Amino acid sequence: EKSPVHDLRAIAVHTWLHSNDTCTRRELWPNMQKVDPDLFPDKETPGATKIAVDRVNTAHENRYGESIEYPSGNN
Repeated sequence: EKSPVHDLRAIAVHTWLHSNDTCTRRELWPNMQKVDPDLFPDKETPGATKIAVDRVNTAHENRYGESIEYPSGNN
């Protein structure tokens, strides 16, 4: 799904990853909430968070031509 908010999230994640250590998929959303809680709001269920992270991953790959790298086994 193409959405400006997904693009903004992808930019925020890309920038954050350049100055922070890698994290697992599960850690990504909480880490980004610390940066911008309005852009990365609380999700009511783990499934909603997974879907949101998937959308950010897709937007990141579309924008930068590369997948977000997570530690081995945590993609």
